[in-house]
Amino acid sequence: MTFGEKDYKGKLSYIEKYYKDDTLFFAAYLNNYNNFHIYIRIDYIDKLKCYKLRWFDLDFVKDSKIVKYESSEMVEEDVIDTIEKLCTVMSVDQKKNYWGKENNVGIYIDAKCKNSDEVKIKFYKYIPETQEALYQIMSIIFEIVPRKLYPFFEEIGYIFNGGADTFEYEKRFRFDLFKGDLDKVFNIPTCVRGTRYYDERRVLFLEKVDDRYFAVVNGNELYLVIIKYDEVSKDMQVYCSCPCDVFCKHIYAVIMAIREKDFKPFYKVMPKREYTDMFDKLMNINYTFSIGMVEDVIGIIGEDGYIEWLNILDEDNKSKWIIVEDDDKQRFTKAMTNFLDSCEK
Repeated sequence: MTFGEKDYKGKLSYIEKYYKDDTLFFAAYLNNYNNFHIYIRIDYIDKLKCYKLRWFDLDFVKDSKIVKYESSEMVEEDVIDTIEKLCTVMSVDQKKNYWGKENNVGIYIDAKCKNSDEVKIKFYKYIPETQEALYQIMSIIFEIVPRKLYPFFEEIGYIFNGGADTFEYEKRFRFDLFKGDLDKVFNIPTCVRGTRYYDERRVLFLEKVDDRYFAVVNGNELYLVIIKYDEVSKDMQVYCSCPCDVFCKHIYAVIMAIREKDFKPFYKVMPKREYTDMFDKLMNINYTFSIGMVEDVIGIIGEDGYIEWLNILDEDNKSKWIIVEDDDKQRFTKAMTNFLDSCEK
């Protein structure tokens, strides 16, 4: 038996029949979700006396040899118990359990919730804000499936853990910067590494300007982190110049530093220029964040979101920069003075 390329309903129906001898506990179907069709299910296998999670990319299912399209993982019983307990606090109105029309996620759970004998729910793209227990259930499921599927969870859990699509700096998501559960945004390895980065004092600079936090973190190299946060709406945007996923250990370490009020202001510099008069000088104090100097270059926060290293000296071996703000010990000024003195000798 073969299936038409877009016969998703037929494929889904055949898979359900194929495993009819197993007891279905959980099923989730991502229907045309950003052009993907993913089916996930947990069954109790009576012969083995255990639970098994299976998932299918329906676009690859071509014929009735279902086993060759199956990816699977055994599931511990305590995970099943946790899901059942979460169901008991869920409230699902069977008459109003459907939101939206496209990119649907359909959920079936063989367990009782507060006001129903079973849980059946279908929602559009994002988990409804009132369904936090459902978010936790989906979180458990997507911790079991391969990490390649995790972006689906990040997107359908938008209300609770992030912005849609690629989660770039431009994308907003709702999260309490000071009290929100970081485990809902960052995976466990990132939490561990981010905590270590903070403990090792790798957040070298951290400063707030209006509604944005700017920071530099010392990783494999120096990375710029920007967090934009609205304290009223709890809308948040994040950016890191590292090549990793957006929710990286550098951002995690910066959030820890923000919560601990571990601020370390940047140096402030501005390029030298000729002024027509004192008024011109006063009206054009446009400083730039700097992280200091290394040998004969100065590090500044560039407009492209990266740390730029620029020459300190001009063609006449004179400094091109003015230090507008230094730290309490005037370390930057002293380093700059020593460098300029050495150039004159």
